[in-house]
Amino acid sequence: MKRKILLFTAMIVALASFTACGKEKNDEQKSVKDDLIELVGTEIPDEEKKEIEAMNTYNGYFTGESEVDTAALLADLENTIIPKYEEFMTSVEAIEVEFDEVLAIKELYYSSMDYQLQALRQVAEALKEEDADYQNEAAALLEQAEGKYAEYLTAVEKLASENNITIKNNSNITASKNDDSSEKDSDTEAAGAETE
Repeated sequence: MKRKILLFTAMIVALASFTACGKEKNDEQKSVKDDLIELVGTEIPDEEKKEIEAMNTYNGYFTGESEVDTAALLADLENTIIPKYEEFMTSVEAIEVEFDEVLAIKELYYSSMDYQLQALRQVAEALKEEDADYQNEAAALLEQAEGKYAEYLTAVEKLASENNITIKNNSNITASKNDDSSEKDSDTEAAGAETE
């Protein structure tokens, strides 16, 4: 009989602890709104610094002030720009989101950036092979990247609207949570999370 009482008591304690864990987990769950703001307001901008650095190096060759040193550009593409861009892509791929709607947005962003990476690789091939066809392929890939990025921005705006988030600036996405139950707005800026 003692054994049955001990077993029953152990089951009650176990159930109580599972119930407590469940409540704790539910309290910590994010909403689509929080997930989207974290992705476009914090996660992507933090990783984008690598992409911006790589592209600034690349774009530095095309200032129009002098003729492009193709040997130096090829060396930078192979040794700095493409590896840094690949590091950026790996970081973006590793970003975790909880909701399918936000995952779709992350995938659009990733796709856009991947087209740009493919374009950089084509430019390197064009320089190595001295072949204008590779250059034309790179230009086509950049157009695809721009198209995907436009899709990404549209998807962000749509999901933001559906979740009562105000997008303040597309080039450096800033989102405001407009919570109807509160008079206080909290802002999340792309350069980092900032809450009022």
